[in-house]
Amino acid sequence: MPRSNQVFLSYSRSDYEAALQLCSTLEHAGLKVFQDTKSIRSGDRWMNHLHDALQNCSAFVVLVGRDGVRGWVLAETQVALIRHYSPQVDSQRLPIFPVILPNGDIHDLPPFLSLLQAQRWQTSEPLPDNFIAALKDGLERLSNEVVSIEGCPYVGLSAFQREQANLFFGRRIETLQALTYLGAQEDFHPEKDFILNTYYCRWLQIEGNSGVGKSSLVNAGLLPLIEKGVLWARTGFKNWHVLRPMVPGERPLLQLAEILELSLVSDATKRDISRLYQRLKESDDVLALHLRGFRQKGLAFLLVVDQFEELFTFSQDDEKANFDRQLAYALCDNNCPLFLISTIRIDFLGGFEGVTKLSDLYNKHCKRYFLKSISQSGLNEIIEQPARLAGIDVSEVKPAILNDAQNEVGALPLIENALHILWEKSVCISYGKKAMEIILVGNYV
Repeated sequence: MPRSNQVFLSYSRSDYEAALQLCSTLEHAGLKVFQDTKSIRSGDRWMNHLHDALQNCSAFVVLVGRDGVRGWVLAETQVALIRHYSPQVDSQRLPIFPVILPNGDIHDLPPFLSLLQAQRWQTSEPLPDNFIAALKDGLERLSNEVVSIEGCPYVGLSAFQREQANLFFGRRIETLQALTYLGAQEDFHPEKDFILNTYYCRWLQIEGNSGVGKSSLVNAGLLPLIEKGVLWARTGFKNWHVLRPMVPGERPLLQLAEILELSLVSDATKRDISRLYQRLKESDDVLALHLRGFRQKGLAFLLVVDQFEELFTFSQDDEKANFDRQLAYALCDNNCPLFLISTIRIDFLGGFEGVTKLSDLYNKHCKRYFLKSISQSGLNEIIEQPARLAGIDVSEVKPAILNDAQNEVGALPLIENALHILWEKSVCISYGKKAMEIILVGNYV
């Protein structure tokens, strides 16, 4: 489909004057600008209007000022990012251009915008000619202003954590797709009153084979964006309290009590894990009532249960049954703003037969996202982009890694580990292909 020369301009109300000035400059340069986002935001079918407006535009410009990228601006940016990362062919991608205003901060960009060229603009000065030229040509540019890192840019065999979001590459479209399953599953206006279970899904489950990167997708992909407020447009909640993640283990109910006290009670002297644990065993509604006590306007709670299969394989029967009832009750309570993200190996799905309450919710209230093995382009990205941030050259080792990883299920953590070892041995640059022999001897894939 041929592109028009229309530019979609996204901005917050506090940057309205800068938006008018930018719009005038671009129109003077011969570009059409779609600026009237109020018409999109006013109706109940705003998501459809937004998709239509972004479908044929040639570029997406987002102003980053005092308020950063939040609220409506983040909602519009999320839709633009999906169009940017979805196509397999680069020429079909929507170019995105963040513009940092004098009162804006480049560090406030959401993770997926951080690698795109951020153009700083003093509104008292004209826009650079090369920026306008890039808009006209619809060319994606990598940022010249990347926050560099020190130390090893590869995490090895460990799953990515939230603080490593800047190193998490290769899974951007999967992250954006999974996020659309949490919250509204039909047209919904985030600024209007709503009832929790009427409009949206509160349970997202990431499923996949061992080693495919389920935990990393949640920790370094979903959570940083959720904490930025990306789910506001789908749920009405701008603020999110992400509870400490848990793995069920033998005593999931006790783990839940610990997480609630550690996450919600800041004063260590006032925490009483034993008392809460006893209460959780006594009545099915304790989790819901407990979270209601910490509820604030515009605030939702998110619980992450990693390796959910442990509930079926390791947990004590009484603990599993109580955990099942508490979680199911809270997810059905319209006055308890609890959301759940779980990860599970695909070969353990049959275990839901043993959790009566959650299995009743499974088909109607759980959205399931199957995480496939990472693509070749994704593997290329996880090799190149961290190296770029660290200022190293991996051009000589990359072909051998990609060749050996092709069509290998579960190769992702092993490749990360191989790169980590190469870094530790300080041979990525000095020895080139010879460095691969150190890894290939061990047949890492």
